[in-house]
Amino acid sequence: MDGLARHQDERETRAADIGERLARIGLHDGLARARAHADGGQITRSHYADLLVADGLARNRQDAFKRYLRPGRPGYRRTVWAELAEVIAWIHAASGTAVLAHPFGYGCSGAWRRRMVAAFAEAGGDALEICTGVSSLEQESQSARDAREHALAGSVGSDFHSPEQIWLDIGRVRPLPSSVIPTSYVTETPAL
Repeated sequence: MDGLARHQDERETRAADIGERLARIGLHDGLARARAHADGGQITRSHYADLLVADGLARNRQDAFKRYLRPGRPGYRRTVWAELAEVIAWIHAASGTAVLAHPFGYGCSGAWRRRMVAAFAEAGGDALEICTGVSSLEQESQSARDAREHALAGSVGSDFHSPEQIWLDIGRVRPLPSSVIPTSYVTETPAL
């Protein structure tokens, strides 16, 4: 898939840029070490955070992100993302269901979150993640309202990535509210 290859190339370029930026603050051979740490997977800021800790440049992952890897910090480099409609088209071309994950997890205001959900629906998105491992009942109720308003199905997910994320337990998530159509009912992929 051309789009996926383009996205992977951008992530590789970003990883190299982050390595160069972190070299200026004393992290040597960052890209090669991050690549080895990723063990064949995509290199992420978390890989660099682990290296910063290992080299004594940060106390822990959280400190590494705070001091070096967030916007405005020496090792940050934003990702150039594809357009939303293009990504949704890739998902549909692969017979997938396009789900907007953890809509309250992006640090935006309520107005911006509502615009994001509306733009996602207008771009052809299929579903909204309603319940996550860290969502509150209030957030889940609002997400359910957003899904109904924009004719989106709903999904649940714990957002569990690794055992190091001690605030997230695998499978710790409430069930989908009965007022929302589950993604398992989405049977047709829109025509491209």
